Amino acid sequence: MLDYSPDQPVELKQIVIDPALFMAKQERRLQQQHRKFKRWSEEWITVARLKSDRLWTSSAIRKYLGEPETQGKYKVFSVDDVKRAEKEAAFREWLQPRLEKCLLSNPHFRLDSI
Repeated sequence: MLDYSPDQPVELKQIVIDPALFMAKQERRLQQQHRKFKRWSEEWITVARLKSDRLWTSSAIRKYLGEPETQGKYKVFSVDDVKRAEKEAAFREWLQPRLEKCLLSNPHFRLDSI
């Protein structure tokens, strides 16, 4: 019979986890999340990325793209719609002074293709 008194805590089994196995699973999970985000980014672009990476402004977004869609907490546009808008002559004329200003302050600035 087990000798138990309320004054003494009951011992619980400790779970042993192999740190290398834990790190491998964590790395695999991060890689899956990265691949999922990369696939999502091929179809969608957030308003924040348009503004920070592509030099768009709120008024240009309204004028050339309209209202964004909402996916969870993000406001997004289709990458195809953004590409189409960026090919328009009116948009390129609007963007040129902004691009020149960025190049003056940072000669290595460049707009990556999406």
